Amino acid sequence: MSKNSHFNQCKLCLEHSELQLSHIVPKFVGRWLKKTSAVGHIRNAMNPNVRIQDLPKEYLLCKGCEQIFSAFEKKFTEEIFHPFHSENKKLFHYDRWLQKFIISLNWRVAISGLNNSIPHGHNSLPDLEKTMEGWRKFLLDETNNPGPSKNHLVFVGITDLNDFEKIQPALYDHYTNMKFLRTVFFGTIVDEHDRTFIYSSIGGIVFVSHISPKSFRGWTSQTKITKRGTLKTLQDNFDSVFGAFLGAFINKINSHISDNISENQEKIINQGILEDIDKALASKSLGIINQLVKKD
Repeated sequence: MSKNSHFNQCKLCLEHSELQLSHIVPKFVGRWLKKTSAVGHIRNAMNPNVRIQDLPKEYLLCKGCEQIFSAFEKKFTEEIFHPFHSENKKLFHYDRWLQKFIISLNWRVAISGLNNSIPHGHNSLPDLEKTMEGWRKFLLDETNNPGPSKNHLVFVGITDLNDFEKIQPALYDHYTNMKFLRTVFFGTIVDEHDRTFIYSSIGGIVFVSHISPKSFRGWTSQTKITKRGTLKTLQDNFDSVFGAFLGAFINKINSHISDNISENQEKIINQGILEDIDKALASKSLGIINQLVKKD
């Protein structure tokens, strides 16, 4: 065994093994962000002056458990993620793989502890621990029941500009929509109503797991993920507090970038765009703006 190996207990199967450097958010997301970027790079919003090569990773899983998650991720990319972004697909059919994908993603978010804002000793911690253990067994097929906590998928990004006209009143402008489509964020939080939930957002698709209480008011069957069902991109959700949370998060990111990015880095970004303007205008990061210009 090499000096650099990480031999420890796998968080999923609980066996002692050489752990892999596991992505919290699946690896395909980072690859997609770079491939569809205007300049071929990604940046950390908290430190916008530095390019990053990859999304956050930790030593969490053994090789066998990594492969378990890979199967769910592959199915999600093929059935939902790429059709949503590349084909403007608006209707999706799913079965048990989607439930397992969401649980595997939000389980990693909670287990990693990154962006965890639950206060020490909070009364929801026993529920969170119980949920994590139930999910662990569910992901290993030791049980068919993931537990009572509800899991939801919400399309907060809009890939077809015509859909803006169908939302009354408009939830946000085109610039904010582009930020949702291009920003990755996740965490475990207690909100202003003392509700505990785990969330993760990739490419304008947000996954929310209700922990305490097990189900929140205002969430509909249009976003709830069960054993099998159908999803559409224009969904009803009447939880205005959660909507405000998402909006405030994006605004915070935008303000932080605006206040902290250096003039030199702005020049580098602009130069990268000018070097291949056709690629930049066809990219996902500037594509919305380009579509608007053509539409006008």
